[in-house]
Amino acid sequence: MTPTLRGRRQTRLFLMGAIGVPVTLPFCVLGLLTAPVAGPIVAVAPLYVLAVVTVVGLVLDRTYDRMQQQRWDHDWPVHLQVVAGGVEGAIAFVVSFGCCGLGVLALPAMVLFPVHYGLVWGLALLFVQGPIRVLFPQWRYRGGELLG
Repeated sequence: MTPTLRGRRQTRLFLMGAIGVPVTLPFCVLGLLTAPVAGPIVAVAPLYVLAVVTVVGLVLDRTYDRMQQQRWDHDWPVHLQVVAGGVEGAIAFVVSFGCCGLGVLALPAMVLFPVHYGLVWGLALLFVQGPIRVLFPQWRYRGGELLG
């Protein structure tokens, strides 16, 4: 299956909603329980990070699509997905906690970022490699598009 730009974006939004949100909610509760003094920002920090990861991924999807078109087979194999996941994670971390993000107010969220991101990203990758092909058979034949 060769994903189209539209298919990439639809799949990403679906995965962040179906996998990212349920995986993120326990991190919100954990943040609230571990740092009640810092206030509600710690509780919503993981959701903010998930939103940043989603937006960063949607922006980079255009670049991934162009890179994919330059490959001889126009494919996007798993090893490139892993590299892309690392790049997205690094950019999302800088955006979330560096230049315009949560900063030191959400130190527990910053410490948990690699675990949170790795869990969401890893489960999303596993879902794309197997269950999505069973649950949405048309996904493979429409370039990753879930909606017609």
